[in-house]
Amino acid sequence: MLNMTYSVEGLNDNESLPYLVSKAVGDRYLVYNFRFHGYGPHQMLAALEQGLVDDIIIQCTPRFTIYQSISAHVGRVAGYSSWDAHGPYYKIENGEAVYQRHFDDGKFSPDFLAKQLKKSYIYNQYILSQTGKLDDEMIALTVAVVRKSRHLFEQKYPGNKFHIILWDESGKLFPVETVYIYNKLKQEYETVGIPVHYIADMLPNYLDNVEPYTIHEQDLHPNAYAY
Repeated sequence: MLNMTYSVEGLNDNESLPYLVSKAVGDRYLVYNFRFHGYGPHQMLAALEQGLVDDIIIQCTPRFTIYQSISAHVGRVAGYSSWDAHGPYYKIENGEAVYQRHFDDGKFSPDFLAKQLKKSYIYNQYILSQTGKLDDEMIALTVAVVRKSRHLFEQKYPGNKFHIILWDESGKLFPVETVYIYNKLKQEYETVGIPVHYIADMLPNYLDNVEPYTIHEQDLHPNAYAY
């Protein structure tokens, strides 16, 4: 059983979801945790394509892969994360996510300039609001990256079942742009037929009050109780 890409922020190892799952399943499954703080699904795909997953999983044949998805992954896949300057950059070619280069290769390209502008509060609040939603292409790329990851998992490990846990960000506490991205992700995941499980179906009253499930009112990462 594999857990991919959603970081465990501010918790001890024994409070994390992968650890709790490993305790729950006992000796029936080994649980591999491939998450890393700040990663997105583009790192998941790159790890698969470069054989990093194969190098680690040597004791079993994976039966389940769990990818935890959040709206912020869309910006990470597009290269807008300041901490991920050297991350893998993908584009859609003939309907499939294809590796191009690292984000920081060719720094004066139009892509790079667009990413720098997106970091500006004024640009986001006033320019993007006048030109409509510019995130649809990034959402499509994110879904293409996840879809290809699923395909590679199933190709490399026949019988493996790939599932998504989607952290619901449609509640009143979330910004309008985040809600938009969440709803589009939900729609696209359902369209491509990947099994999706929603946090709002797991945590009671999550959309009405996230406070019991978060680290702090200024830090909405899941707390130990949520996991």
